[in-house]
Amino acid sequence: MADRAQVESELRGILASMMPGAPDPRSLRADVPIFRAGLGLDSLSGLALLAAIEKHFHVYIDDDNFDVFDSLEKLVDFVTRQTQG
Repeated sequence: MADRAQVESELRGILASMMPGAPDPRSLRADVPIFRAGLGLDSLSGLALLAAIEKHFHVYIDDDNFDVFDSLEKLVDFVTRQTQG
């Protein structure tokens, strides 16, 4: 079973590594939008993020679930649900 805290920590690390300046992962707010004015990732960074998440957690995020990228919190919830055993 996936531990939500562990998933969140790992996702924070993945997100921070893709951001300019690689901020401290702990500084990322859970409710901040991942795209646009939030973390500011563009579409190319978004594709890299999607691939990294799918590879790291062995999950598949299809077009119907793309709203999970609305915030870090939603992404953590989705990955946690998908990795529960």
